[in-house]
Amino acid sequence: MRMRIPLGYDHRHQQLDLTRTDTEDPSMNGSSNVFESLTRCRGCGAPQRALAEWRCECGGIFRLHGLRFTRSGVRPERDDMTRYAEFLPFPENPVTLGTGWTPLSRIHINGRELFVKEEQLNPTGSFKDRGVAILANLAAGTDGPVFVDSIGNTGLALATFAEALGLDAHVYAPLATSMERETVITDCGARFHRVAGPRSEAGKVAVATADEGVCFLSHIFQPLFQAGTASAAFEIFEQSPKLPERIFLGVGQGSLFLGLLNGFKALAKAGEVLDPPALFAARPVTPTGSIAVGASATHPIRAQEVRLAAAATGGDVVGITEDEIHDANSTLEDAGLIVDPTSALGVAAWRQVAAHGPSAGGSAGGDLIILTGARRESMPPRDPAREVGS
Repeated sequence: MRMRIPLGYDHRHQQLDLTRTDTEDPSMNGSSNVFESLTRCRGCGAPQRALAEWRCECGGIFRLHGLRFTRSGVRPERDDMTRYAEFLPFPENPVTLGTGWTPLSRIHINGRELFVKEEQLNPTGSFKDRGVAILANLAAGTDGPVFVDSIGNTGLALATFAEALGLDAHVYAPLATSMERETVITDCGARFHRVAGPRSEAGKVAVATADEGVCFLSHIFQPLFQAGTASAAFEIFEQSPKLPERIFLGVGQGSLFLGLLNGFKALAKAGEVLDPPALFAARPVTPTGSIAVGASATHPIRAQEVRLAAAATGGDVVGITEDEIHDANSTLEDAGLIVDPTSALGVAAWRQVAAHGPSAGGSAGGDLIILTGARRESMPPRDPAREVGS
């Protein structure tokens, strides 16, 4: 069983005072250009200039840079992402569809209490709503179609926000994508394009399309997607009785992981967090064909960023076998949580780390697992052949 917890703000042994006046301007570092304020090329250091510029002229990848958090910027009367609108790159009067402020709950595994952040309760059923909420609202001020390559969650999030914002949305997906996923996306009015071959081929077609000037709202390449997922870190800070010592989550391309990192960095810079949580990224040992489809990227573009970030926080990247995913999924089901197998990666990683070292506790807030998304299809049976060599 799981139990949702009341709000508490004991991270520095004092309640968060939302009436305090800050000396710094909480809104986008005082700049009207969110790209200039919040993005930098990983190679040459130049800022992103517009949403359509999905990679730098030098060929480098943009990263999120300079995200802020201030007490006076929080809007405590709101229970969605606009709670943090003063320092997220939203335009005025954004459409969020209720994204964010997902519950933080308690569960027990192996006799230990853990916290879980229930991202499967976002409007379209995954954390991807946070990043797409940012990008789709920014795209609403541009002309022409928008598109993503996706095996499910990102495509559904874009289709849903595009319908609400009046955008012409296109989703490129591998040929093997289920009809159920196609139907739910097209029911929102988006156009669905199947690409022969695996997910990587759909990505290549998407990149070629982006090079033609069409607005590419990629959760992989667009750094402001991570500003959206950073809001989950702000919520964890506000919702936790004590800030977790360690956070575990399934990782594919790393957009949620890196968003959490930037969110906690912003909290630390603001002096609200003295010791940010250690972040543990869980990935399938053999991504190709894994039941954890959301973490099945074989060559993640930001893999080095994730590895360095995990190490910098005192965390790690943890390899998970298919049997471990199945076992962790059964554990979550026993706790009443019907989520996607990517969510189970976090539980499996926690078990590995807990088995080889002391559990979090004492004055810290224990361990937290991010549930990345809802289950949309039935769990496939175990495949013993996949465990050979895992």
